[in-house]
Amino acid sequence: GPDVNLSKLRGKPLVVNVWASWCPPCIAEMPILAAAASELRGDVQFLGVDIQDRDSSALQMMADFEADFPSVVDQAGTIRGAMAISGPPVTFFVDERGVIVGRHDGALPGTEYFNALLREYLGIER
Repeated sequence: GPDVNLSKLRGKPLVVNVWASWCPPCIAEMPILAAAASELRGDVQFLGVDIQDRDSSALQMMADFEADFPSVVDQAGTIRGAMAISGPPVTFFVDERGVIVGRHDGALPGTEYFNALLREYLGIER
C-alpha cells in the first residue's frame, strides 16, 4: 500500500501494533485488533508495523483475519532498536496529539483486556 505519514495521523487516537506473520502471539491477537479496528473506525486509527517478514505471508495473514487497517513494512527491523522492542508483538497507544501514552509488550490476552487498555490510555469505551 501507500506510504504512511505519521504526522498526518494526529488528531485522533492511534493504536500501533508491531507484528509479523511468523510470530504465533501476533497471530493469536490479530482477531482482537481486526475486530476493534472495524468497530472503532472513525474514532480510533489503527496502524500495523510488520517487521522482518515476507510480504506474501504478511498480506495473507491480514487477509485471513480480514484486518483492513493499514500496515507498513519494516523489513530491516529498524523499529526494534528505535522503540526498544525485543520482539513482536508490541502495541503502542498514541493520543490525538501524537504522544505515546501507553505500551503493551506481548500478545493481547483477550478483548476485555484490550478494551481496558483502550480505556486506560486513550479514554475510549468499547
